[in-house]
Amino acid sequence: MASGLSLAASGCALSSQYREAIEQRQELVDRDEAQSARIGRLESDSVSIQSELADAYELVEDLRVENGELSDQVADLEQQESLLSEGLREQNAQMVRFQSDLERANQEVSQLTETYGELMSELESEVSAGRIQIDQLREGVRVAVSDEVLFDSGSARIDRQGEEVVRKISGQLASMDHRVEVQGHT
Repeated sequence: MASGLSLAASGCALSSQYREAIEQRQELVDRDEAQSARIGRLESDSVSIQSELADAYELVEDLRVENGELSDQVADLEQQESLLSEGLREQNAQMVRFQSDLERANQEVSQLTETYGELMSELESEVSAGRIQIDQLREGVRVAVSDEVLFDSGSARIDRQGEEVVRKISGQLASMDHRVEVQGHT
């Protein structure tokens, strides 16, 4: 009986080891299934991440192309701005020259107007009598003196009254910057 008991005890021990081995096996199977499920999720995540990465690379390339186009546009705009700035500087310089020319012309007109007024007042009696004609023209003042004011009848010499008129006219014309042209007959 002792041998039967030892066999029964050893049978219980084997049965306990067997159950333990089955439980360990089940734990390993469960762990393997969990690992397989996790690997499946990771593989799915990897595919999704790779797709997102490909999309990101495509977006980066699109942005790189767009950046190049924008850089070209910026360069074109900077060149246009440079040309426009140069044109503006030239126009400003031309405007300064025109302004200077205008001021000079206004001074000349003012001087001509003043000379015209002074001649008219100094020679008022001769102008009123029609012996002298004074006209203000665009290019200057024209003074037309009748030969009867300058010369005695039949004489080629300027008389005293003519000298006085010529002196008054020459005094006014001497202050002018313009060319003086004398026309007449002897």
